[in-house]
Amino acid sequence: MIFSLNKLPPLRSIAPFTASIATSSALLGPILDDYHSKFGVLQYDDPIYIGPIETAIWVPFMFSIAGIGIGYLYLFFDNLFLIDKNDDVNKIDDWPKTLTAISFFTFQYYASGFLSSTLPPTTLFFLLLAAALTQIKIFDASKTGIIVAVMLAIFGPSVECLLMTFLPVGESYHYTAVDTFGLFPAWIAPVYAAGGPAVGRLARGFWRVSTRKKSE
Repeated sequence: MIFSLNKLPPLRSIAPFTASIATSSALLGPILDDYHSKFGVLQYDDPIYIGPIETAIWVPFMFSIAGIGIGYLYLFFDNLFLIDKNDDVNKIDDWPKTLTAISFFTFQYYASGFLSSTLPPTTLFFLLLAAALTQIKIFDASKTGIIVAVMLAIFGPSVECLLMTFLPVGESYHYTAVDTFGLFPAWIAPVYAAGGPAVGRLARGFWRVSTRKKSE
């Protein structure tokens, strides 16, 4: 099994896993987020610039927390459903497929920003929804993949609502075109859903590496 609820894995496995998924998410997240800044999807009250990347000082931290959360959700549900590396649906140890899933997610993020100014919001929503469903079907159609993708589609925008509502003026941000609760565009939900297979497969890979090294 991936994870045992009755016998927690040693800290020496948890620490490198957590550090790996947190660092990867903190590095990739602002790059993806910058696509939305560049195309005018969102604006930060007080942006900072890391080379060509426009972001806010708290953004890498938030992405790292999100990556850790997704990673441990995958471990939890894989254990619950007894999914392991021999599962033909997931091919958990398939690193090329994992990197392809991340690339697909990156392209979808870019496309959402690029198309936001040219397509009606409803059209864009269904286009991105189709892309997210394709991502799930190809890269992780397991019970874990489906559940986490749905959770991300719901809780991702919800967390953003909290951030935009409670971050102090000068540290917050806003979407330039909104159609849901007056805070965000509905099409952001399938973008979040597509991140599930990408981050989840990466987390599975990191977990295998962390536990394998300690058992050798």
